[in-house]
Amino acid sequence: MYRYDIELFDWDGNLFHARLSDLWDSDRRGRIPFPNGKRQFVVENNRTGGFRRFRFEWEEVVDGGLYWKFKSEDGIPLTIFVENLI
Repeated sequence: MYRYDIELFDWDGNLFHARLSDLWDSDRRGRIPFPNGKRQFVVENNRTGGFRRFRFEWEEVVDGGLYWKFKSEDGIPLTIFVENLI
């Protein structure tokens, strides 16, 4: 399962979010942002040792932008901005 460091995401008090282009493969060998696509992934907090597993729920177009919506097993939402469509 693919793992991301929590530092790659912003937290606004009730939602994690990031831009797809900012989520590069950790060693950047393939230079592919978010290489696991819409599959399940883990966000790890290396300072606390905690983690959350996220699963894809739906995609949404808002104000001309495509977003992928994920949710953790305990209900924490996470949004990935994919691209501008206009």
